[in-house]
Parts: sequence; structure tokens; C-alpha cells
Amino acid sequence: MQDNHLVDQTTSESIDLREKSLPDIFDASLPVGLPPSRVKKIRQVFKSNLAEPSLVELVPLVRETLPEYSSMSLLKRKNVRDARIAISNADKHELVDSHVLHSMLQVEARAGNIDKAIAFHDEQFALSNLVPSAARY
Repeated sequence: MQDNHLVDQTTSESIDLREKSLPDIFDASLPVGLPPSRVKKIRQVFKSNLAEPSLVELVPLVRETLPEYSSMSLLKRKNVRDARIAISNADKHELVDSHVLHSMLQVEARAGNIDKAIAFHDEQFALSNLVPSAARY
């Protein structure tokens, strides 16, 4: 009888460890900026399956759906926000090169943020010790 109790304790401890490591896995694998409501739904799908959930269940939760009508300014703001997240991640992983900086500069300029594009140009190229290329513009 006592042995069964130990097995039950071991099983519950291993389940607790699995649940504790679950947020670490999600933090590392989910896209940055995913709304908390979708993260919650994804976690629920993983918790409700004994094996790995199918892509048929996961894709609709991860895929971004656009509203029926999107203004150009909304799309530009989203593009700038996504680009800033991408350059932040590139900076963390030391992947910033002239191509990345030029792309970010182009995103800012096309969004109409001329002052931010100029400031980005002046600051980031100097910080990265890179020379901007006039041929790209």
C-alpha cells in the first residue's frame, strides 16, 4: 500500500515539473507579441492532448487574422511594430548587419516616419560601426 502512495507522489511530482517547464517552452517557441488570449488557447490545446496536438488544432490559433477592412495607416503601424521586434531580436542574437539596418530604415521611411528614419540612420549605423550604402536608396 505504501509503495503505491510513493508512486502516486512521484507521478504527481513529475506532472508538476512538466507544468512548470511548459511556460519556458512556450516563451521560447511562440512568436513575440502573440496576444495572451491566444497563448492561453494554445496552452489549453497542449494540456488537453496526451500526445502532441495536431497542426489542424494549432494553426488556427497561431495564424493571424486581419479585420475585414484595414486602413493603410494600420498596416504601416503594424509593419513598423513587427520590424522593430525583428531588429530587437536580431540585436539580441548579434545578427545585425547593414542589410538589416537598411531594411529597418526603409520600413521607417515608407511608413512616413522620416524623423525616426533619420534618427535611426544616425544612431544605429554609428553604434554598429557600419557605413550606410547610398546605392540602396
